[in-house]
Amino acid sequence: MTFVNSGILLTPNGAVLITGGRAPKLVNRGMLSKMKPGAALVNVSFDQGGCFETSRPTTHADPTYKVDGIVHYCVANMPGAVPLSSSEALNNATLPSASYAFDAVRVDRIITNIFAS
Repeated sequence: MTFVNSGILLTPNGAVLITGGRAPKLVNRGMLSKMKPGAALVNVSFDQGGCFETSRPTTHADPTYKVDGIVHYCVANMPGAVPLSSSEALNNATLPSASYAFDAVRVDRIITNIFAS
């Protein structure tokens, strides 16, 4: 299955970030004609210029527009509208990885201490 068969295409924040530059355009206007009418493009990384050729900045007050029948949502700094919820979501998503990393460090120290004795 390709993205053109999807009802929604999300671009995760930072997934296509180029440090100090604008995000590359991953979806050009010609690709929109291959998508289902009413499908949605959600440009989470819009702070860096967005990765859809047809992206333009929107606001929470007027968040969407259509190009060739495809709904675009390109609100910059989406998490800023709900800082507590977005912080909790980020913590929930990253804490398990951090916990795993800390456990690995503890095990490494235990092994080091065993063999250093």
